[in-house]
Amino acid sequence: GKHSSRTPPVFLQPVAAEVDGGAKEAVAAEVDAALEQLVRHNNTAVFVARQLIQRFGISDPHESYVQAVALAFQTGAYDSVSYGGSYGDLGATVAAILLHPGTRGIGAIREPLLKFVHLMRSMEYTDVDKSPVVFASLRDTIGQFPFAVPSASNDRADWKEKLTPAPDFEPPRGKPEYPPGQAPPGAPDAPGQDEARLPAFGPMYEVLTPPYLMGYLNGISYLIEHGVGDRCAADRGVGIHALDSYKGFTDYVCPAGRLAWAGTGTPDEVLEEVDLLLTGGRLPPSTKQVIRDAAARAPPGRQLRATQQAVAMTAEFNTLGEPFLQEGARPAPSRAHRPRREAYKAFVLLFLAGGADTWHLIAPETRCSLYTEYKKVRGSMALRRGQMRTVKTAGQPCSQFGVHKFLPFLRDLYNQQQAAFVTNIGGLAEPLTAESYRDGTAATCLNLFAHSEQQAGMQTLRCQEPGDVATGAGGRLADVLAAGSAAYNTKSFSLSGRAIWPLGADTRRDILDEHGIDKFEGYEALLPYIMNISAQRHGNAYASAYDDELQNSIEFTQATSAVIKGAQLQTDFPESTQLQRQLHQVARLIAARNQRNAERDLFFISMGGFDTHRNQKAIMNAGFKELNAALASFVGEMKAQGIWNRVVLASASEFGRTLEENGAGGTDHGWAGQHFVIGGSVRGRQMLNRYPDRLDAGNPLYIGRGRLIPQNPWESMLVPIFEWLGLEAPDRGYVFPNLWRFGSGEILRRSALFRD
Repeated sequence: GKHSSRTPPVFLQPVAAEVDGGAKEAVAAEVDAALEQLVRHNNTAVFVARQLIQRFGISDPHESYVQAVALAFQTGAYDSVSYGGSYGDLGATVAAILLHPGTRGIGAIREPLLKFVHLMRSMEYTDVDKSPVVFASLRDTIGQFPFAVPSASNDRADWKEKLTPAPDFEPPRGKPEYPPGQAPPGAPDAPGQDEARLPAFGPMYEVLTPPYLMGYLNGISYLIEHGVGDRCAADRGVGIHALDSYKGFTDYVCPAGRLAWAGTGTPDEVLEEVDLLLTGGRLPPSTKQVIRDAAARAPPGRQLRATQQAVAMTAEFNTLGEPFLQEGARPAPSRAHRPRREAYKAFVLLFLAGGADTWHLIAPETRCSLYTEYKKVRGSMALRRGQMRTVKTAGQPCSQFGVHKFLPFLRDLYNQQQAAFVTNIGGLAEPLTAESYRDGTAATCLNLFAHSEQQAGMQTLRCQEPGDVATGAGGRLADVLAAGSAAYNTKSFSLSGRAIWPLGADTRRDILDEHGIDKFEGYEALLPYIMNISAQRHGNAYASAYDDELQNSIEFTQATSAVIKGAQLQTDFPESTQLQRQLHQVARLIAARNQRNAERDLFFISMGGFDTHRNQKAIMNAGFKELNAALASFVGEMKAQGIWNRVVLASASEFGRTLEENGAGGTDHGWAGQHFVIGGSVRGRQMLNRYPDRLDAGNPLYIGRGRLIPQNPWESMLVPIFEWLGLEAPDRGYVFPNLWRFGSGEILRRSALFRD
């Protein structure tokens, strides 16, 4: 709209070496100049400062803190002390990080792997035969491993998460904690205590989920009991197994190592030392008493292990920063539901992460006049006759369209009137034209064409608001379904980490992974101590969030694990791909609907790999094959369960892609696209909304580079689905905050999409 960018200069002109003997030197000089420009870019110092501060234990540093560290990076000096006086001086940078008053901020949730390393170093871990310590890959167990974090894929949002405060969280009150005269400009009265600026982001909050927390609890318990090894207990270890041979007999080395630190003095003195070594002396008296009780009830010779295990579960070990202890106890979580009385319904949102090219999903059939324009605009990205399978429709620019040939099951569902396509759809804050988009007279989604913002925008349906919104559209629907006149027993699940879509104001998002759910193996023995430890209330938002997630995760996994594992599927459901495994878990939860007293279930699943800037056709072919197989397995199971008429699945993505090819065998970030809705109650064999009559600059919604503004918002597809699930008219504004901006003609009616 208001911004523009000039074409970047080309520094390296092709010059043959025999023509200019100095070509290599010229190239080296140009590369040096380019690197120098990047290193000295205005954003570099701020970026480095923020990242390093976060690694030193402050997840969401105050702006003044970041500015001070950035200035030290630029000048090589801090607080009138020169550490080298040159740009990029890390000595000055680290000095600013450690000495600035901002270090007294609210803190952070600790990185999972660092907690293992901290425990091993502080408790003097020794391998049984002095061999190097080798961890197994723990990314899928605790959510982190060297060079591997959950969202390393470039088509997912950054590894950061808006901190969701615990339901009972209250910010602390107190006098300013900065030394007199040392409060940085703009700092709150007490760091981390300004209600207007409570901690917003925690990079490690993303892995504070039931699967990863159970992995951490089981892993840390295994480490304390058996060392960094494997095959020493029924549960999986955290290392690789070692074998020992003696007189022809081979067996596993168990334990593989031990924590050699023994402590000295009385049990209370040992606890004080453990507190100092593992939490910096931050354990409150109430928590210490719980740990004493756990140690006292441990079998002889195991008191220290019980102490270590209990401390490793506390908020003080798992977070950094002043805990800000508060009076009172956190209420225990409750998942009690009344007996089921309403017929069951479920909705599955399949998110195609990366910005899927859904112009590749369905296209004008080759005999339609619009195909000529489509082929011209798309170039090498166009689907040819042999690459699509014909379907018929009415009321569109073409009477026939072609579905990608590697989606034959979706095409069959369409012909069986169990699938519909919703076209010309995408993220909108209000109706737009190319003119209002360019002159800025209408509200638009923030940071259009950026993955993280548009993923959040699609999932929250509040795309014009800065920052992460606290609730998702699915979660808000769950809120009103549970609180409405029918008071449905409603659950909201994510099988794709901490997605915002299933999270409501009153609805907790239950998180599973594609492999199901594991219990905490030490649950029975340690439950009283865990619940007492996590009942301590903290004014530190990170400590409070950790305690809340720990309580919920243990309660959820213990209540749900047996139910899911006992659910019997009616088909041989394959689990060959990540998407199949996610849908397999969805199918198990649906199969257990009666045991769970479920009346309404909402599921969020995702499939990545759709950021196709290059090699698009091969990537889309493989992706659609995987999608087709997963849909076939899921629908087959739903039909076998006799529940297909009460299940709906719809696709979505953060944005579409450019119609034009980008010169690298791919396409770039676009806007409008098309998606599908499938279900036994769907009024299928139709394309809803209006497919564009023009795909080139003649389209009034064309904004250049093959980008089309969507004619219809995401609400166009979701409103009728949510109404089918039970959304009542008075609650539409809460669930869809932008709905009032759109006319009735831009939103599909329930009767247009569903037969019932």
